[in-house]
Amino acid sequence: MNSFSRIVAVTVWVALLIAALSVVTRIKPDPSLHAVIPRGDHNLDREVSFFETRSAAQILVLETESDVSQAAITVLRDAARELERVGARPQAPPSAAAAIRLTDRVYEHLPVLTTASMLTAMEQRMQPKALTQRLRELSSFLLEPGNLIYGEAVYRDLLGLETEVLTRLSGELSQAGMDTTEDGILRHSSGRFFALLLQVDHPPGNSDRTAALMRTVNEISERALNEHEVTIRAIGSYRHFNDNYSQIWRDLQVTLPISLVLIALVLFSLFRRARDLLALHMPAIAALIGGTAVVVLIQGESVPMMVLGFGAGMLGIAVDYGIHMTRAARDGIADMIRKPLSLSFITAASAFLVLLTANVDALRTLGIFVVSGLGFAVLTATMVLPRILRRRKRRDPWGATSDALVDFTATKRWWGLALAIAITIGTVPGLLELRMVGDPQDLDGSSQETRDDLAAFRTRWGLLSGNHFVVAEAKDLDTAVGNLIAAKERAGLPPVAADLLLPPPNIQAQRLRAWTDFWRTHSSQLAADLQVAAREAGLRASPFRRSFASYGRLECPPISRETWRGTPLDNRLNDLVSEQPDGSWQVVSPLTVDDPERFAAIATEIASADDGTWLASRRLLGHHLVDAMGDSLRQLGFWVALVMIIVLVAMIRNTRRTISVILPPAIAVVWTFGIFGHIQLELSALHILVATFVAGVGIDDAIFLSRSELRSHAMSPILATTATSLAGVGAMAFAGHPAIQSVGIAVFIGMAACLAACLLICPAFDRKRERPTIKTVDLASSPLNDAITTRTHRR
Repeated sequence: MNSFSRIVAVTVWVALLIAALSVVTRIKPDPSLHAVIPRGDHNLDREVSFFETRSAAQILVLETESDVSQAAITVLRDAARELERVGARPQAPPSAAAAIRLTDRVYEHLPVLTTASMLTAMEQRMQPKALTQRLRELSSFLLEPGNLIYGEAVYRDLLGLETEVLTRLSGELSQAGMDTTEDGILRHSSGRFFALLLQVDHPPGNSDRTAALMRTVNEISERALNEHEVTIRAIGSYRHFNDNYSQIWRDLQVTLPISLVLIALVLFSLFRRARDLLALHMPAIAALIGGTAVVVLIQGESVPMMVLGFGAGMLGIAVDYGIHMTRAARDGIADMIRKPLSLSFITAASAFLVLLTANVDALRTLGIFVVSGLGFAVLTATMVLPRILRRRKRRDPWGATSDALVDFTATKRWWGLALAIAITIGTVPGLLELRMVGDPQDLDGSSQETRDDLAAFRTRWGLLSGNHFVVAEAKDLDTAVGNLIAAKERAGLPPVAADLLLPPPNIQAQRLRAWTDFWRTHSSQLAADLQVAAREAGLRASPFRRSFASYGRLECPPISRETWRGTPLDNRLNDLVSEQPDGSWQVVSPLTVDDPERFAAIATEIASADDGTWLASRRLLGHHLVDAMGDSLRQLGFWVALVMIIVLVAMIRNTRRTISVILPPAIAVVWTFGIFGHIQLELSALHILVATFVAGVGIDDAIFLSRSELRSHAMSPILATTATSLAGVGAMAFAGHPAIQSVGIAVFIGMAACLAACLLICPAFDRKRERPTIKTVDLASSPLNDAITTRTHRR
């Protein structure tokens, strides 16, 4: 082939890639979970949407531990100012005016904020002895310096109903009623721990800004410990996300150089020329760029990150194409390799085309990505590489090993088949021991220190609202709140948050009637008892008669969302009550139950009425996403296998050879998952993709090894592709991130199983017992002016 044709081939190839690359630059990786949700699963979709829009998910907590409380508070104040530069601002404490406004609103709406249980308790406080004791306490309180200003509140609310309601509401201001300093810092009852809640202006998934935020926190922590002997701990999703992100990068920094060095050594040992080494990577480059460009053109610029993450598996197959064709072009038999490479591509493409029928957007996009990417790879391998690589007669560096394997598999094929049967018998029982990952958090890459700090924080402060919620949705706000209250009553949960602050009209009317009836019954007796109690306490009764005017009210303005505007509860309600784009209302109540059995019972009770209430849980969301993806992949698995079998039968049209191609990858999958069961490797949805990858590689190997005329030539490339895959993907087995490590172990076992199954099974279905070898004649002597092979056989 002349130089001009080589120049044209490379020029066209580069031009196409440049055009594709111009499309790829528009790509926007999408970290959203909506792409992995099955279409029509409205429950899962609304749960993902709920947590993606939760502002509570953008909270970072700084906790200090110190023997000197003032030092801890000072450190947190300084940290708050410094963290504002990276987008984290402390939640502002309520102003004095807002606090006074809250007190006034509570006093105005006292009749409809007082529950039946509060009225019952108040009846006990109205007994003569209890009333006398209360007046004596009030007398002592008002005589203390600085407390005289509270006299107005005391005189207008003798029985302390207003104070009781405010106490109930205070839990909405300071995380379960914990003491708060002037600048909003929470003080633990032990006096040793303090916490500062920071609202972050970006989600945890913004990796660059989250990394900058956590670097600043770490610098502040180190400085506080050295200068003030104050320990600072960061609590929240930002720390967990940064831990996972950092662990993945650390794994890449450790495993990637090792993988690249091993792959380079493997390839260099087989191909000693720079041109060969560069050429065999061209299909992989074309696959990545071309596949991504097609996805962008068809699906748009937003591409699920999960799809891009699968690129490593596709690149491995594309490199295999390059290795096979580079070796064949060098040996002058490129035409003979085109057919098996094309069969390998058609089989893989047919399997991934099935994903286009999936009801999960990410899987459909994955199908487009792999099919188009492998299309670019096989075209590059079959059309470009033979035009740029020259035939060179050269001894195979791996010839001794390859010939030994070919000799063994040809002469000991029944022994190989018996060994394969024995391995299968040994691994099948492991299938019965397979277990799915029980908790998605087991795949979390957070450090043990991060987990320990979170557990200790929860023990000290209780659960932060942000993990579990009761959610009610309805066309109007009052109905949503009413459904929320009813659902929580069914589950035996106490009223908090929105259901406490926004009682619906029917409940307000019910409370007002109960209030009126109560005071009509008790007001006269209370007036008489007050005279006696005041005299015994040494006070005048007349100032307290102002309370009767308040208690005797027969009307009360209704409570609405506007009631709490301008009070310290306003921001809290904005987080719990929201109008949806369709005009409906969503009301949320935090749930601090963390016991799994109790949690499951609550979820059942809440959903029992089918009134638009449901339980949102970050923990359950992880389970639901894993189950949904797993179900989709399992449903598609049968059709993927069926399509691959149909394609192979149609393309090969030889029963014996078809079985020899289909059986090894199927057996390899059985071995792989059987070993998983024996070593107690828990499975996730990712391992179903691993099974697809293993089956695909197994078919590629079997296509070459099932043909006696190709076996000798293909053995070295197959060993090289297996070695590079083991070095590349298998290195993940030594990663620190549990999810990456699990997949790395799975791929390592699967690739080894593929090679072993193909070597042991394929020759047993070959009619010829002899080991074939290939000799190529000079191109010039061929009447077809192409590579012609003659087969010689030796026993």
